[in-house]
Amino acid sequence: MVVIRAHRVLSTCILLLCALPQSVCAQVITTPPSGVAKPELLTADEHWAKAVWLSTFSNGKDYTAEVAASFAAALARTENKAPICVSAGHAAAGPSQIQKRFQKILKQVEQDVTEEPAATRFTEELAETEKVLGGELDSATAQYLAAIGEDPTYLPAWYQLALHSDGDLFNQAIAGFIKHDPDNALPHYVLGMRQCQAGDYAAAVTSIQTGNQESVCRWYPPPLPRRCRLVYPDDELFRTHGVTGKPIPYTVFVLLLERTRKNFEWTNPLNGMLYAAYDLRKHARRLLETGDRDKAVAILLAVREQGLQLMAITPPDANRVIEGRAITKIPYADLSAQLAAHGPKSALESLEQTHAREQQFDKVFMPFIDQYDARDIDLRQVLTGELDLLGTEQKQLEDILRQTGFFVRPPVEAARPDQP
Repeated sequence: MVVIRAHRVLSTCILLLCALPQSVCAQVITTPPSGVAKPELLTADEHWAKAVWLSTFSNGKDYTAEVAASFAAALARTENKAPICVSAGHAAAGPSQIQKRFQKILKQVEQDVTEEPAATRFTEELAETEKVLGGELDSATAQYLAAIGEDPTYLPAWYQLALHSDGDLFNQAIAGFIKHDPDNALPHYVLGMRQCQAGDYAAAVTSIQTGNQESVCRWYPPPLPRRCRLVYPDDELFRTHGVTGKPIPYTVFVLLLERTRKNFEWTNPLNGMLYAAYDLRKHARRLLETGDRDKAVAILLAVREQGLQLMAITPPDANRVIEGRAITKIPYADLSAQLAAHGPKSALESLEQTHAREQQFDKVFMPFIDQYDARDIDLRQVLTGELDLLGTEQKQLEDILRQTGFFVRPPVEAARPDQP
């Protein structure tokens, strides 16, 4: 059997992924597998899986050459190259690159914590991190462009390019995203976010209002291979559960990658939509002070509707749902006060009905999030693949959204046509 053998520390990271909050998991997923037997026998998916694994769980080691070779081998073995190019772009500016820089920062701070220059060195390292990541984003952009060159209609590539480009390239990327995904609100929201960041509030509101008219709000998760070849090492934990030497299920492979992605959600450019919502509320309040109530109310309504669209994003994603819910709260008090004072009454009633539904959503959704801190997981079932933990959580999220009326979109499978 052709395998990539996982290091024994993988046992710890899998255990912690299942038993501890997500915030802990990112700190312990650090050791990659090593050693590949007869790599020429691996399929495109298996080479791709190896590249993704090493680029994500590098443990501070430099696997650049091996990652590049694995991506190249995967590309050479398939005609559907666009998903692999996007994946390579994600690897170029993904979690491992951030981990490597911040591990160095933290190590230096620990060494210098009692010294006066510690704060200065920390600041310098942060600046260096931004510079390094900027270079890696340039490399990622090249991969997204390569994916579009392979398939000009491949939406995950347009999505990533729009998020990680600037200037003229951003303008081209957002135009391409809108052209090839015409019913999607998200590219309009990304454009509105950038316009708001540039201080062009009128254009930002127009873009958000345009997005609010679209039929769906859709994002594109990083493409992943459909299979991998990993086996559990000889470890006490794995012996206890009877999985030593057995293949690591694909569900566990995806679980580890997805947990890592979510733990680095703070680096997602889409987070800027939340700050843009605050800026637009400030702008609306300034308009109210000058007596331009109609424009102010229009802005508050647009921001709130954007939040509702994000709560119904497809595929459902807890981070985007949380952001959407936060955005709906930002204009609520101002909007409610204006409608109560000036009407129309029907608009106020609609606002309060939706707000009540959001509060009901909070009562169901927050316990779902809190379950990561205290739940009893059968680790053996996860390790053997009997329990698809990620799939179970995704179904729970979709059920909550359906029950509260915030999910009326196609299922995840229909919304993610990114596999070769």
